[in-house]
Amino acid sequence: MPHWKSPAGYLPCVDADNEGRLVGGRYLLAERLGRGGMGAVWRARDQVLGREVAVKEMLPQPGADDTERARLRERAAREARAAARLSHPSVVRVYDVVEEDDRPWIVMELVPSRSLAEVIRGDGPMAAEAVVEIGLAMIDALRTAHAAGILHRDVKPGNVLITPDGRAVLSDFGIAVVEGDSSVTQSGVVLGAPAYIPPERAKGLSPTAASDLWSLGATLYAAVEGKAPFERSTPLATLTAIVSEDPVPAKHAGPLDPVLHALLARDPARRPDAAETEAMLRDALREIREEQAATRALPPTPLPAAEPIPVVVPAPRTVEPEPDAISGGEAEIVSPLVAPPAKPPKPAREDRPARTFPWLPLPAAIAALVVFGIVVGLILFLIAPGDDKNDRAKGTADSGSPAPQSGSTPPSSPGPAAETAPVGGQPTPPPNTEPPPSDSAPPPAGTTPPTQGSTPPPTGVDGLPAGWTPYTGATTRYRIGLPPGWRKVKTEDSQEFFANAEGTLKLNVDTVASSPTDPVEDWKQAEPDVRRRFTNYQKVSIEKADYRDYPAAAWHFTYGSGTRHHVLNLGFTVPSGRGYSLYMDTPEAVWNDPATQELLAGFKASFQP
Repeated sequence: MPHWKSPAGYLPCVDADNEGRLVGGRYLLAERLGRGGMGAVWRARDQVLGREVAVKEMLPQPGADDTERARLRERAAREARAAARLSHPSVVRVYDVVEEDDRPWIVMELVPSRSLAEVIRGDGPMAAEAVVEIGLAMIDALRTAHAAGILHRDVKPGNVLITPDGRAVLSDFGIAVVEGDSSVTQSGVVLGAPAYIPPERAKGLSPTAASDLWSLGATLYAAVEGKAPFERSTPLATLTAIVSEDPVPAKHAGPLDPVLHALLARDPARRPDAAETEAMLRDALREIREEQAATRALPPTPLPAAEPIPVVVPAPRTVEPEPDAISGGEAEIVSPLVAPPAKPPKPAREDRPARTFPWLPLPAAIAALVVFGIVVGLILFLIAPGDDKNDRAKGTADSGSPAPQSGSTPPSSPGPAAETAPVGGQPTPPPNTEPPPSDSAPPPAGTTPPTQGSTPPPTGVDGLPAGWTPYTGATTRYRIGLPPGWRKVKTEDSQEFFANAEGTLKLNVDTVASSPTDPVEDWKQAEPDVRRRFTNYQKVSIEKADYRDYPAAAWHFTYGSGTRHHVLNLGFTVPSGRGYSLYMDTPEAVWNDPATQELLAGFKASFQP
């Protein structure tokens, strides 16, 4: 059986449920090629025209009501209209749309191929020249689609098909937006693969033609490097990197790298349009081919013969070089520092060879000994304990941070690359930790979410959110849940620091033996010092919080001049009089994301003093 691929690039598999079924009175289903989030794709035969086609079965979610089914039919009709309006060799063609079993079936061109995602997984990164040629085909297809008022919105390696003759075809306009159509996507739902969602869509903004070009840049980057430019261990970490970080330069792209860098600009206005992108790709292709032609034209340059290095050794001893195991037998250069033979015969003065290291005159030797003594004395002084040195070190440490407030812990930092406020006291940013300026304007500070307004994720074992693990504090044996991939970074005095695998999201838990009776006033007294210490500090709010039945206060603020950060410092006092703070720090761009708020809700729900 040939290895066929559906327009969505699914792997072939057999499903006997609908095998042999006739759809729409003419399309005989042969085998299911694969299944994705929006439906299943079948290889079928058109009984009227006598050709093989791909039939996409649009599947509603289990338990979908009439409204959802109507949305599904509208999505299918929109996909068909989008693709049918395009006539391009690099776009999968749509032939027909039929409705059966109260759901739509879309009949498309069957493309024998592998998806680009499969090629990368199976064969590894592609050569830059081949990637540029794929880019040229895709940019031509997108330019045609954009001219027709169609946005793809899901450009990714899984939707780029590579035929056996090397043709690249763009498939699956299933979430495309056609100019004039009303959106049928549920409010707040971002569709697409996280690693290929452009920054503006990750922030909830409307997509544009520039959004498709960003996704194309990420796709070409993955093809030449073997992985997406911002791919991380979790979808949230990936989206955080997309909206707040710059891509790592592509190591294997060569002349293609400037094109990728331009397409992956966070600000859509700074990205080249389709015509400019095509010109840049053609320039890159020309440079690649010129480099290859120059390499083929030049004969290999012979290595110059190594000049013999004179080796001065005591006569009559000779040293035979041993073969070098790494170089496969080539002789190593013999060191002139050769040990003399045991009890060599004393040669006559006129036959004695010159010494490798001449003796120093007596005054010079004495001077060398004096310098050596000074160096040794200085080393001993530096490593020896001493009250004077301890006093100086203590004075330096004391001058670096102010005395903590009553009931708070001394300031500290979770790591060398983060500006951190201790959750129970005064924040102390480490020197020179400001992240580099972003290439786009920082997002405006969002509204402050209520401290109890987020719904915790579904619970798993021990009442924790599903997939979380329990952690018992090293300070006061408190308990809290940690999401997958999170770990404790360090413990310092009464504080414990936690972060996700990428270090982009942080949680600090602080404990004080006795806490002020008015947490709001306590935070207000601490604010002036925080304002002074944090770059571009901006208070969002300091107000009473409704956290269980504890006296509590929520302090929201933002800081940073490049990547803006949003901090929630939730302070509260338990009935025993002990005080706690839960301090969460994330990039401002993702603070209001549902996934971020689910994390916060999970921390608050799982905490037990």
